[in-house]
Amino acid sequence: MRLVSPVGQPRLDSTRSRASFGRSRQRPVVVHLTSQEFAPASHPGVYRTVLGLAGHGTHVVLCTRRSGYADAPLTANRRRELASQGVFVHPIELAPLRKAFAPRRLLAGLRGAYGRPQAIVAHLGKNAFRSLPLGALADAPILAIFHGEDANLDVRDPRYRERFERWFASPGAVALGVADHLTRKLVAAGFPPERAYTHHLGIDLAAHLQRPRHEGHGPLRLALSGRLMSVKGHRTAFEALAIARKDVPGSELHVFGAGPLESTLRERAKALALMPAVHFRGALPVDVLRAELAGSDVILQPSEVDAEGREEGIPNSILEAMALGLPVIATHHGGIPEAVDDGETGRLVAERAPEELAQAIVELADPALREKFGRAGRAKVEAEYAQELRGVALAERILEARDAYTTIPRSVRRAAWRATVEGYVEAPEAIGRRERLRWPVRLLVNRWRQEIP
Repeated sequence: MRLVSPVGQPRLDSTRSRASFGRSRQRPVVVHLTSQEFAPASHPGVYRTVLGLAGHGTHVVLCTRRSGYADAPLTANRRRELASQGVFVHPIELAPLRKAFAPRRLLAGLRGAYGRPQAIVAHLGKNAFRSLPLGALADAPILAIFHGEDANLDVRDPRYRERFERWFASPGAVALGVADHLTRKLVAAGFPPERAYTHHLGIDLAAHLQRPRHEGHGPLRLALSGRLMSVKGHRTAFEALAIARKDVPGSELHVFGAGPLESTLRERAKALALMPAVHFRGALPVDVLRAELAGSDVILQPSEVDAEGREEGIPNSILEAMALGLPVIATHHGGIPEAVDDGETGRLVAERAPEELAQAIVELADPALREKFGRAGRAKVEAEYAQELRGVALAERILEARDAYTTIPRSVRRAAWRATVEGYVEAPEAIGRRERLRWPVRLLVNRWRQEIP
């Protein structure tokens, strides 16, 4: 298979102002593809990213029914509310997108219901190459947002490498890392640097009200939220708590989330004689978790690179904590230093350093310091991570990608797409002659009925 080199493709103009976005001659129809259920608890980062675009054109979310962090599907009322904001959700199966006529049928339904898509946003890296058949048929650029593992491991995984390279070479492709170090890793993996950017995720400030003042010198209520995986650093947190309780007796750690390491972590807590002080709370509904975090004194996020090289972007839990006015103790890891300013909004310590982490916990037994860090964290989120601000930034990026894509001659785009999907999408010849003759009629009917499978 021959891939077209991206060299010479137009660079996006990142200087477009918000005013120019408002004056855009056409607000785009944007298709979003995610391999998880589109719901607040399934993948909060994806959900908030799309909601931040509400009001900036028409956004059609194609998602699977596979739950992510928690199983809490959209209600009918919430679907109607999203539709009133220009966000429409359709569950689909991803595997048929590589069949000869399935993406044609999907595109026909999309065009009938919403108009021609002008850009595709793939949420989580592997959905970039899953979007290729639709991008080729729609003649639209694919922007992919990378959250962590996808930029660290997936782009180098031999199982996916050839498919990622197809997307790298597709016309108009744009890579967005949610943290600077992820963007750099995508470039190191071979993505053209002139089309790689950082896009920080946003937080819904209206849903995260700042907690009352921090008061009291007594025991601390610590919280650690995230899947029970080695990258989250639970073991280090337990060891640090055992040390810190000597100076701040009675302090407790509430662990929110579920995952493959739960039984191992319970055994570790027992070995450290911490079971009365460590509470495994499981995966909670979004609103319940938010209330639990708001009642905490300090949020821990001792993330660390795991044995497979897995590394985080900017964990959602950190932005949520800062929005609630909570101080954060975290590690110099991944994109965390982009959000947490050491000595201003919290404390940053080395990875796998329980003594250093314990010292930071003891330091934040001072309520005045917790209040100072908490207020500074809330102010930073308001200024840099508000969902509406990040939505405007992404909307501008989408328009820039669309405009840059249209400057590529159509004949060049077509040739590039043919090379990109050659051997990736099932050839029409694989389907019987009679069935092939029926498809033009079926496509017309699908567009007329506005059916989106």
